[in-house]
Amino acid sequence: MALICDWCGIDNPEKATICEGCGTELKVKKSVEIKNVVTVSQNIDLRKKQITILLTSISLIGLIILFFNS
Repeated sequence: MALICDWCGIDNPEKATICEGCGTELKVKKSVEIKNVVTVSQNIDLRKKQITILLTSISLIGLIILFFNS
């Protein structure tokens, strides 16, 4: 994992203590990545909403076609 200098933004080797680009002291920061976590129940609820919207729009289109054909 490369260390990125806060001052100049250059990637430095993992064990470097001084930045190769600007010479400032590198400080090790612990970074935490937050990933988009979606539970199965949330995913199923979203799928149900999508299906409901799709069926509603198909029904409305069908009603409009029936109205204009009669």
